[in-house]
Amino acid sequence: MGKTHRVAVIGCGRTGRLHVKGWLSEPRCQLVALADVDRAKAEALAKAHGSDAAIHADYKPMLAAEKPDLVSICLWTKQHLPAIRDCVEAGVLAIHCEKPMAATWGEAQEIAAIAQAWGARVTFSHQRRFAPSYARARELLHGGHLGELERIEAFNPANILDWGTHTVDLVNMYNRETPAKWVMAQLDAREVKKWFDVPFEFALVGSVRFENGVRAVFHSGDDNEFPQGIRLTASRGVIELRGESRLRWLRYGTGIWEDVDFHTGASDHSPIAIAGVVKNLIDTLETGHEPELSLDRALRGTEIIFAMYESCRRRARVDLPLQIPDNPFLAMLEAGEFGKA
Repeated sequence: MGKTHRVAVIGCGRTGRLHVKGWLSEPRCQLVALADVDRAKAEALAKAHGSDAAIHADYKPMLAAEKPDLVSICLWTKQHLPAIRDCVEAGVLAIHCEKPMAATWGEAQEIAAIAQAWGARVTFSHQRRFAPSYARARELLHGGHLGELERIEAFNPANILDWGTHTVDLVNMYNRETPAKWVMAQLDAREVKKWFDVPFEFALVGSVRFENGVRAVFHSGDDNEFPQGIRLTASRGVIELRGESRLRWLRYGTGIWEDVDFHTGASDHSPIAIAGVVKNLIDTLETGHEPELSLDRALRGTEIIFAMYESCRRRARVDLPLQIPDNPFLAMLEAGEFGKA
């Protein structure tokens, strides 16, 4: 057996618990430390899994004392950049961070610059790529069963930055990671709420044109055709995903929608997806190949999201690459732009 990878998890809330289960499912990993400002939460998590991981209230001393090879960061969005910086400065060379990347485009670019400067491998938890239904749809689409991809419709609940980062990432996956050429969008801010201390919009619609000619339309909000899912239109048929629970396709000429079996009887696919993430991260860490959830892929999706916000600010199409440092939605909110005639 090869090297055992020493893993630490920072943040022991709901997401942290999922990460811990994932790492414990991988025999090549050893969970050596848990850190949370609420020490009791970390202690309870270790006890629940019978783990002897060291417990810390402050992750910085934990990094120095335990010297993990790999760290999961399960903190609120605005804490991602400083935590990643602290990890790489402590010598951690593999970091798996919760999504979204950051609260501003400038911070996302800074994360990328830090990773490049220190030679660190940084990935982001777009685990839905590994959910059985989404993975099976990719097999069908990329297996040539329906011809060439032409258009994509994508749906998710309100919050294009946090919820939508999964949807944008999946669209990029289905479109074979093709870069976007331009973005045009509009949003509705009649209600503004916060998620992990980052304000988000009531609804947003965005159109993206990719370099290979494929076009995607994103619908973010609670008044959608269906709450969460993706419709892939190809030259010889259509694939439709409704959340993680239903996958069906229509092959032109048959006139019949067919349900597709994606080989799982589980009602909750999160553990399956997280286990897939962990296996891929360790496999690629050992081989040197690009991980499925690579920094470059996360950055490409994040750019699309902030370009949507920038299109709303400019009231115009935005050509990529995106040349702004901020979060246009937050800037417009602070300037009182919404509600004006």
